[in-house]
Amino acid sequence: MVKRIAIALTLLLYLASLALPAFDLEQGDDGYYLGLVVVLFGALSMDPRWLANPLWIIGMVCLWRKRRVAALLTLTAASVLALLCLGYVGTEIAQNASGTKTTILGMGTGYYLWLSSLLVATAFAVCSFFGEREKPDPTPQAADNASRTPGG
Repeated sequence: MVKRIAIALTLLLYLASLALPAFDLEQGDDGYYLGLVVVLFGALSMDPRWLANPLWIIGMVCLWRKRRVAALLTLTAASVLALLCLGYVGTEIAQNASGTKTTILGMGTGYYLWLSSLLVATAFAVCSFFGEREKPDPTPQAADNASRTPGG
């Protein structure tokens, strides 16, 4: 139950981030760089920080399939890459399709929701890894002894 809630919350945050501005720009419309645009065209920039997105997807699949180590590693890597995106502040980017330049003054609401989605997933992966260790199956002999009734 907790796993489903964590995954649902993570998906909700991620989807909400796609509809909101990723950057606060010095000039121009912040809505030009919605999260969806950044995700779709981020791969074209060849920026390794964009890899947080496929790592997040892989990590979510690993969480769902109870692959705790893989989930922890991929989601931690995705979160680190997402935090490195704070380095975009002060960078010049195109203001619009005409190519006019503007500066990124800060990260937008979409970025923080996206980052939150990755951090929530990573936190759940950490809790899952350290908190829900599966108990080993009892040995066949112990199971046989437990199933015997007295006097039988």
